[in-house]
Amino acid sequence: QVFFMHPSVDDDSGWSVLTGPVVINYVSDRDPGALRMAEAVDSPELRKKCKPGLLYFSTRGRMLQEGLSWDYDGDYFQIVSNQELLSGFRKEDTRTASPVLFGPSRSDSAVTPRTLTELQGHFLDTFPAHDNIGLYHYQWQLVAGES
Repeated sequence: QVFFMHPSVDDDSGWSVLTGPVVINYVSDRDPGALRMAEAVDSPELRKKCKPGLLYFSTRGRMLQEGLSWDYDGDYFQIVSNQELLSGFRKEDTRTASPVLFGPSRSDSAVTPRTLTELQGHFLDTFPAHDNIGLYHYQWQLVAGES
């Protein structure tokens, strides 16, 4: 379980509490196997204790970061609560997906790197242009820095 208060978008009341199923990911971890399903909960006790804008993880049960490098030392996480996006995700689905690589021309022909150097070169040639999460995070940092 997690607890998260975010700015209210429906009115000027200040903060709203996120509830329901969510998928959480450490922003710099782009491994699809690092996505974790959790239940966002609300409670009056947590509202009194917790600071808005910070993500709190339950200390009971199996740890969400099990087998991952999350260290909770002020890192950024992304939280997905859109039910359409969550509909294809299962809590038990923690396998690492095999990447589908496309050539620099963005054609449908798959590229099979033969060496680690070729794989790294392919990543540096193609990934930055398609790093939507990174771009959104960068924009968020710019907006957050203005307030």
